[in-house]
Amino acid sequence: MIVECPYCGKPVVVNGFGRRPLNIPVNKVYDALHQHHSVTAAARELGCSRGYIYKIFKDSGLKAEDVIKEATPPGAAYRLHKAQTRPNNPSDKGIDIIYL
Repeated sequence: MIVECPYCGKPVVVNGFGRRPLNIPVNKVYDALHQHHSVTAAARELGCSRGYIYKIFKDSGLKAEDVIKEATPPGAAYRLHKAQTRPNNPSDKGIDIIYL
C-alpha cells in the first residue's frame, strides 16, 4: 500500500496497518468453551482475550453463557466448595460450584 508521508509529502510504501486479526474459527472457540466451561480458560488455551471470544460468539449469533449451559448436562456430577466468608455478612454467598 502506498500512502503519502504527512511530513514530507512523498509517497511511502507501507506493508499494512495495525495488528493482523487472529481469525480463530467459531468451531474451535466453541469446542474450547465446551471443554473448559469457562471463557477465561478457553481464552488461555486459544491464546486470545476473553473479549475476543465474546465477539466471535456475538458475530455468529450465539452467547457464551448458552454454550456453557449446553456443555453442562442437568444431571452432571458436581461438588460444592465452601469459600471463606466474612462473619455476619449476608451478601457473601460463599459457595462455588465445581463441575466434575
